[in-house]
Amino acid sequence: MWETMRALANHPGALKLSVHCIGPTATDRLALLPATATYHVPNTSNNDQGLVGSYGHGACVEHALAMVDDGDIHIIVDSDAVVLAKGWDDYVRCELLDKRVGTIGTAYEEIGGVSSGNSLAQTYKSIPNVMWMALSPLHRWKDLKALPRKEDELHITSDILSRTYNLPIGYQVFRDVGWQIPEYLLQRGITCSAWKLLKPGRGAVVLAGLSDYHEEYHVTADSVPFIAHHRGSMKHAYRGDDMSKAFYATIDAYIAQEMQRPTRWLWQPRPENHEALSVLHSLKAATSALTVEVVKAEINATIEPWLKATMNGRGVWSRYAAVPDPVVVNDWDLKVMNNLRLEGTVANVHIVLPSMADNDDDQYVITIRNMTAGAAAVNVTDGRFGLEVPSGACWAVLVDVDGPVHVQ
Repeated sequence: MWETMRALANHPGALKLSVHCIGPTATDRLALLPATATYHVPNTSNNDQGLVGSYGHGACVEHALAMVDDGDIHIIVDSDAVVLAKGWDDYVRCELLDKRVGTIGTAYEEIGGVSSGNSLAQTYKSIPNVMWMALSPLHRWKDLKALPRKEDELHITSDILSRTYNLPIGYQVFRDVGWQIPEYLLQRGITCSAWKLLKPGRGAVVLAGLSDYHEEYHVTADSVPFIAHHRGSMKHAYRGDDMSKAFYATIDAYIAQEMQRPTRWLWQPRPENHEALSVLHSLKAATSALTVEVVKAEINATIEPWLKATMNGRGVWSRYAAVPDPVVVNDWDLKVMNNLRLEGTVANVHIVLPSMADNDDDQYVITIRNMTAGAAAVNVTDGRFGLEVPSGACWAVLVDVDGPVHVQ
């Protein structure tokens, strides 16, 4: 998933990945991937079985949604999804920023499909699902819930329910992960665009001839292959069993060919999307936001330097705010939090941290990353200790009674 996103993006160096895991082993191992942050999702429910199956999937999605609404484009992606189209990142920008679509992504198979069948219990139709779902930064997403309720189907008994879930009256909504999405979009007036699901035996191009277990999605009127989905990554060893080997051999051959062609899309800021860019204000001197955690695109515009702060992944100081000099963080209670993160494009940043008394056993950590315009100086209020974070670096800085120190 991550390899193809980087290989086919117009701006691979700007991609960031956030991985939400149901176990500590995966959390530790995946942290070694480039430009990646990993999180071990806690089980905060009364579910006796823990984070397994669809429930674990939904918990991870909700954990990821808690980190959005920061002015960037975020994409919720299954780990067994593969990007197929060169320039996919700029396609997302064109849809969300130029066309102002609220969310785009993969759809469930229509009634009567290979997997969906003709049962009266069906997933919602023609609306993006969390297999691959890009979220516009012009809308709020933190309130979206995603936990499944498979044991309790929702009956379609009225025209409004039928229009909400795109199912006929008399059917029932199978409440899989993210079943709340259609109602969430309707209540907030958020527009969407969903890509039709194609099976290898029913319209797929890249996966033609493989098992109908797999899925393929196309975009645009020209039907460009955009996403392939292996499915069942917890049951099929990656490139291990015959089904996985056949899938990835086909994908590898197609992507090698795709990488040789010109990009299919190129997003550029224009007067007609100026309003969206002004709202985002996350377009920086060389970048614009889009997330897998976050993807950024080059622009040809003069944007004011910015500085952003988050506590435990939640925004507490937006990019829109004026940049103070120096940056004094005494008014934040750092002793009771896990992590303060500062990042930005301003030059000559001077960060002043609260000092500790000699008998104070408390400590806290801050992350300083990508201060691309110059080094960042870090000092404590009493002036006894300090250090300098190099330009473009990502440092975790531990602060205790002995002052700030770079930790690895």
